[in-house]
Amino acid sequence: MMYQEYVDAITPDQEAGLKRTNGRMLANTILQNPDCFSTSDRASAQTILDSINSGVQQDAVDQLHDDIEECVEDATDEYSWSNC
Repeated sequence: MMYQEYVDAITPDQEAGLKRTNGRMLANTILQNPDCFSTSDRASAQTILDSINSGVQQDAVDQLHDDIEECVEDATDEYSWSNC
């Protein structure tokens, strides 16, 4: 797939995971072909990858927080209905 095809494949209504995949492919295309892109393009591509990785990490932290919160709620509900 060519550079412009990756750009065209990223649309606002896509699911987040697909956007990340297309963004990674676009950024990697630029970074792996340094002779074809300017320094500014390569810096932007690296920023895209850094942002995607940061977003993935934040999603994992958010999911862990949600899981812990749900676990605490379940434990609290179970305890409040016990015979203790």
